[in-house]
Formats: sequence, structure tokens, C-alpha cells
Amino acid sequence: MLVREIQNATEAAKLLGQGAAAPPAIAFTLLAVPVDKQLRLYQFGCTGDPEEATTDLPFVALGSGQSLADPFLAFIREIFWKKRQPNTSEGIFATVWSLLHAIRRNTGGVAEPIQLMTIKLEAGKPVLKEFDDAELQETRQNITEVEAYLSQFTRPEPSSPPTAPAA
Repeated sequence: MLVREIQNATEAAKLLGQGAAAPPAIAFTLLAVPVDKQLRLYQFGCTGDPEEATTDLPFVALGSGQSLADPFLAFIREIFWKKRQPNTSEGIFATVWSLLHAIRRNTGGVAEPIQLMTIKLEAGKPVLKEFDDAELQETRQNITEVEAYLSQFTRPEPSSPPTAPAA
């Protein structure tokens, strides 16, 4: 089955370009599992090899919005948690903001409603929590406030005009 999808993508790439043709033919999977009494997150690429999310790279994006979400998540990480991992509420904030960023800039593939779930271990067992729109409203409001604050930032003008270097 996968061979046919790759063949179709190869033919489609001739018309659409590689960027548009490859994603539907390639599958990526995320898997969160308990290992040694800790939750671990793994991404499985199209070749089936796992890559674990780590302290150095604590986020994973996939799907049609990945090319928009990955750099935005890196930006958020650089600003908010440069030297540490985000806590759960910070992770939710970053996830929702990244999704909103992708929705606003993507012409297809990523859209409302945002569906968000968390997973944690309680008494050694994974517990899932799905958030509804009402529960995400405070996060959306925080994002609106952060964006409004950032939009007011203006860089001060230099006190004197730059001078040309001496010849």
C-alpha cells in the first residue's frame, strides 16, 4: 500500500512540487508511553525509527502545520524557557499559541476547533485529560494579551545618527 502512495506522490511532485506532494504519502506518529515510571514521547518517522523528545528538544510538531509550528515553537522556547523544560501550563500555552499561529497563516490543513489533550501518570497509570473550548478560553486570553503587549514594543531610535567610518 505504501509503495503505491509513494509512486503517486512521485508523479504528483512533477506537477505540484515536492513540498506539496510528499506529506500525504508519508506518515508520522507520536506515541507517549510510560518508561521506567516516567512518560516519554517518541516520534516515529516514515521509516519507523523512533526519536525521543528530550530536554534539548522538548516539543514535536507534525502534520500539515509542522513547517509553521516548528519554528514558532523554537521561538517560544527561546523566549520563555531557554534553559529548562516547560511545565504543563506553559506547554499548553505554547501548543495553543503555535496552533493559532499555524491556523492564521495556513491556507489549508490546520483549522479550528483546537483539540488538546494532556497525559500524566497517576499511581503509575496514564491519565488523559481532554480540554474543551471553555477550558482553553483562559489560555486564548493570555495569548491575546501577550500578542497585544508585543505589538506595542517599539525599538528606541538611536540618540544620534550613525556616522560613516573614517577613511
